[in-house]
Amino acid sequence: MDEGMELSLHAEIDKSGNPDFNKQNPDFVFHKPGTNEFNELVCEVKGALDWAGIEKDFRTILTLVIVNNYGSGVFVFYNYTLQELLNRRNVIQAAAMLVPESDREIVLSKVLVLAIPDANHEIECMSLSQILSIGDV
Repeated sequence: MDEGMELSLHAEIDKSGNPDFNKQNPDFVFHKPGTNEFNELVCEVKGALDWAGIEKDFRTILTLVIVNNYGSGVFVFYNYTLQELLNRRNVIQAAAMLVPESDREIVLSKVLVLAIPDANHEIECMSLSQILSIGDV
């Protein structure tokens, strides 16, 4: 990013009317409004074991990284451990099918998963690339 470039944080930004987006409404984006040149970070947050919603969130992150050139993505999973997400890795695998094989490693390494079980535990962190590369748990 250019030095001196000011980014904005927008929450629940409605991108559904924007032709550059395919009805994605991410929870948070860090970007320079009015341009797609400085799309830095897309973030989705989930605090419930809503597997359909979790898959949708990963699809949103991956689509914005691939199509709208966001530099990276973060999925924040709170109230649960990373292991609980790993136990349903098939949900992430389904969303990851959006990524062209030729770009797979690069794109999946740009997306981090943060699991925050509760205030008494350390934050757990893995990239999608790491999650999808581990064997059955």
